Amino acid sequence: MNEERWSVIRQFYMDSFGISPDLVDLLADNDILTLCVSGVSNEGISVGLDIDLKAVQSIVKAVLDFDGWAVTMDANPLSVYTDLAEFSSRAGYPLFKDFVYKMAYIDGSLSHDLMKTAFRICKLYKSIENRLDSEWI
Repeated sequence: MNEERWSVIRQFYMDSFGISPDLVDLLADNDILTLCVSGVSNEGISVGLDIDLKAVQSIVKAVLDFDGWAVTMDANPLSVYTDLAEFSSRAGYPLFKDFVYKMAYIDGSLSHDLMKTAFRICKLYKSIENRLDSEWI
């Protein structure tokens, strides 16, 4: 879709429902974001959704400040985050890290920095999801 048409759609939602244009963008990008925080590689997202790889990379970088996964992960970080880290009384990350280390990455193939990134993007995505749930019509 060209930029001019997208601007018309964004303006329609603003004028008709009072929904901010950035929220319209987030909803439009939600499938890409969900797959990314679920551990799907940029290429996997591109192929699965039949979207240009550069568009996937651009959206992931712009919204999550992340370059995306080079390969699809064996575990789903969003599922782990939702089930464990969000409900932890230990501020979230320690429980998330312990589970991922023990269950999915026993061989140490996921670095500590990538695990922190996975946690960060899941936490950010949950705030986006909450915003969509509360502000969308």
